[in-house]
Amino acid sequence: MDGLIGALIELQDNVYEHSEAPGTGLVAYAVSPGTFEFVVADAGIGVLASLIKNPDYAGVTDSGEALRVAASDGASRYDRSTGHGFGIGQLFKALARDAGELRFRSGDHVMTIRGDRPSLTGKVDIVQKAWLDGLIISVRCTVEGPATNL
Repeated sequence: MDGLIGALIELQDNVYEHSEAPGTGLVAYAVSPGTFEFVVADAGIGVLASLIKNPDYAGVTDSGEALRVAASDGASRYDRSTGHGFGIGQLFKALARDAGELRFRSGDHVMTIRGDRPSLTGKVDIVQKAWLDGLIISVRCTVEGPATNL
């Protein structure tokens, strides 16, 4: 559970560091026996506009591609040497023993990752949708072990 809380805090920090609209940020969570859910959202510039501020990702032109890149370790609007870009990787590590569904929505795409031990190498769907400003990340996981661990 500590890993999930750490990932939630890291994703909340991203609203301040990347969205350029921290006043629009929202964090919500729910806990029930064996399940933990949370949402981090903002109405900022979105993943694509943020990511291409880094010259390493200037060639990314599609929100779907930007979501996939941003979910990989070390990808950020900041240079890799700054240590940014590991928040989503922290989330994957926190879910290493659990089943879950992660949904990332930005620009005109949504990326959904689901299954046991969700990761970018597992069940990933990227689908085009109507335009949405900012970023919404929603996570629902089923945690192994007794419900009292939640």
